[in-house]
Amino acid sequence: MTDRSRPESPVDPHECPPDLAGALLWGQRRLAGSGVDNPGLDAALLLGRATGTERARLYLEPRRLLDRGERERFGALLTRRAAREPVQYILRRQEFMGLEFEVDERVLIPRPETEILVETALELLRGRAGSAAVADLGTGSGAIAVSIACLHSPARVWAVDLSPPTLEVAAANAARHGVRDRIEFRQGDLLAPLAGQCFSLVACNPPYVGADEIGLLQPEVHRFEPRLALVPPARGEARPDPLHFYRRLAAEVPGCLEPGGWLVVEVGAGQAPAVQRLLAGTFAVERAVRDYGGHVRVLAARPRGHGRAAGG
Repeated sequence: MTDRSRPESPVDPHECPPDLAGALLWGQRRLAGSGVDNPGLDAALLLGRATGTERARLYLEPRRLLDRGERERFGALLTRRAAREPVQYILRRQEFMGLEFEVDERVLIPRPETEILVETALELLRGRAGSAAVADLGTGSGAIAVSIACLHSPARVWAVDLSPPTLEVAAANAARHGVRDRIEFRQGDLLAPLAGQCFSLVACNPPYVGADEIGLLQPEVHRFEPRLALVPPARGEARPDPLHFYRRLAAEVPGCLEPGGWLVVEVGAGQAPAVQRLLAGTFAVERAVRDYGGHVRVLAARPRGHGRAAGG
């Protein structure tokens, strides 16, 4: 059986039809043949990049001819996408919460499910009086931290990640959106670099994919996205535990929250009951927010025994 996730040969730009309409259809067929989801959209995005043409104009000027350089660039981009490299890495951008983020192989691609986490966090923060200190643990591209800083001006954000190269991307995104002065970036493991600080809200989208599940995901994910952001670390001889970070959050976060403070986490599809049980010893889960597929995707909880701040 042919492995549809790997093209047998690079895309030959000499086969590309001479006009935009023909090139677009050719690219779509080439990507569809490699098993790419949404081949029409991806072909349009890549053709737009190769020709410097806005996507809408690809359809308004179907007979516009491509020059040799444009055909070669399009062929090179198609080769990468046909190899199942994510289109976001090829274009080096992803939209999230209405903002454009730079992304590459150093960071996980922000997903729509994580927008639910940000929307939940913003709702909780707007229910509090005054300024707010927010920690984003495992910030990755900075999507959560930057979005909160952009969309809730009273917030001061601390963004933590274990990987220095990842923090470079996050800091660049903060600068891109003009909030670099309101986000402090710290390198380290979860709360370790934030010792002694207290927060109004701690947000975390931790690695939660099991080691036996990673190979079942799309090639774009398991072959290109950073494993550190997907799968919890193995401990000795044991296999990675998908709930590893939730166990740590349940134990470590209560001591760093202000009275009435919140822990807001993203969970994998089907993981919510297990995560709720883990949190139950130290937290009261007060919100369980579903994604568009009906799965509980975000849990918001407060430590048991904490007083509640006014407006919380």
